[in-house]
Amino acid sequence: MIAGELDISVGSVVPASSLTLAIISGHYGLPIYLGIAGALGVMGLTLGLTLLIAGSTGVFVVPDPMAKSPLGAALGGMFQVSIFWWAGFVAAAYVLLHLSPWGNWIFALGGDRESVRNAGIPTQRLTIQL
Repeated sequence: MIAGELDISVGSVVPASSLTLAIISGHYGLPIYLGIAGALGVMGLTLGLTLLIAGSTGVFVVPDPMAKSPLGAALGGMFQVSIFWWAGFVAAAYVLLHLSPWGNWIFALGGDRESVRNAGIPTQRLTIQL
């Protein structure tokens, strides 16, 4: 949305990726890293694939200890590890968008595409990258 183009809302990405992970690692019992890779690769078709493969949207996964410690463990019984992953992603997005030239290009692209193109920024390549 910053670049004036694409809106990937959290409301569709979270269920899609979590259901894909549950099918691959929970229903089929494959390693959790394959489930994560599949969740990143298959997002838009998740609900339909879940119904087709498992016959229901109620597919569950019980994570193994290796996956639970970096992704879902509680620290001191108070904080989930996921809050630190979130903080890391927020920090990385901030650095990328506010402190890098590429981030400046993205903000400029959302403002006035023609002016950005006239300034020498490769707008078509930047749009494809986004």
